[in-house]
Amino acid sequence: MSFYFAWSVPQILLVGFILTLSSTAVALMVLDSLGLLRAHVGQLTVGVFVAQDIAVVPMLVFAGAGAGVLAEWPLLVTRIGLAVTVLGGLLFWIARTSRLRLPYGQVLENNVELSVLLGLGLCFMAASLTGFMGLSPVFGAFCAGLAISHTNLRKPILNATHPLQSLLIVIFFVSIGLLVDLNYVAAHWGVILAVTVAVLCLKTILGGVLLYVGGEPIGRALVSSLITPQIGEFSFVLTTTGVASGIFISQEADFLLAVIAASLFVSPIWSNVLHYLVVRSKIHLLGEPTKLSNAPG
Repeated sequence: MSFYFAWSVPQILLVGFILTLSSTAVALMVLDSLGLLRAHVGQLTVGVFVAQDIAVVPMLVFAGAGAGVLAEWPLLVTRIGLAVTVLGGLLFWIARTSRLRLPYGQVLENNVELSVLLGLGLCFMAASLTGFMGLSPVFGAFCAGLAISHTNLRKPILNATHPLQSLLIVIFFVSIGLLVDLNYVAAHWGVILAVTVAVLCLKTILGGVLLYVGGEPIGRALVSSLITPQIGEFSFVLTTTGVASGIFISQEADFLLAVIAASLFVSPIWSNVLHYLVVRSKIHLLGEPTKLSNAPG
């Protein structure tokens, strides 16, 4: 693709970030439908997504730094270091302390309006702060959500904002659909389809190989890699951020958005193949240690 568009180094790096991410929503839905969400392979896949969520932090900073990001690498390194420090400190606080009990938790449990206002207010405040610091506003909202989840206000705010979350997800995907240029897709559908299939196959193969080399049984590694080949929703954010910062032009963004959308459209076919392999062939059990004590004779 870099030769097709004659991309620069910052563009190539950001495209790599965009294609690396996977769709958490699709993967969790597939795991749940297969009954593997609580199994070893499900926990392994969730761990992969946790690692991706952490890796998104420097990706967002890079995407928002602009086309001259490599020329201003000291500033980029400083921003990434600051973002990693903030996230690392937050995760350290969550891991080492018990759930923080904030006042007025009982009041919020009985007041849906206040819960929604508090949750949105904290997220917008954190997003504004990180945006002012030169980091991504999305990163600030992400950190605010992590912080709230470690308090006694997590449940009332989560319950109160769940309908809003569903609405925002619908709006998000509608906005993505509006961003996809159908005329561009019609004119370049062959290249888009070829790149989409190539990305799905490469991510499946590389993911399975890396997990297997990392010590996972071959069946577990294969199922996890088959669940995560599609490009994730967060890649839309990275693409639009890259356009806003000047790394991508509109034609390049049209191509990337079309590939991301196509990978999500194709994911149900991938899921059906995986469902057949798990239910009929039990591939998730390949390489698992056998229990000799339960063997007959």
